Amino acid sequence: MNKKKKGIILAVAQAVNNGYLWHSMKKINTFSVIPRLKKVIASGAIMTVAVVLFKFLGMNVVVNILLSGGIYFLALYLLREPLLTEVKDVLSQKDAVAAI
Repeated sequence: MNKKKKGIILAVAQAVNNGYLWHSMKKINTFSVIPRLKKVIASGAIMTVAVVLFKFLGMNVVVNILLSGGIYFLALYLLREPLLTEVKDVLSQKDAVAAI
């Protein structure tokens, strides 16, 4: 069997497995993912534009990564993504968890 067929079989098996797990989780606890991704995708698009611009300007790869990451989180902050608040809350509880 060649590599292409193995890759297709692996992708199909992964899709079946993920579908089963998704269905099982929905039975236990209903949740929605797609509506929460809009701001993350928008921030990713903004970051992508920055990466391409920095690359076009010939910026060092490490500086490009650092600045692009900062732009990504700034975009999340400006779009008021609740994920940042959740991460902040978890990190602020670090001392409480360590005491347990």
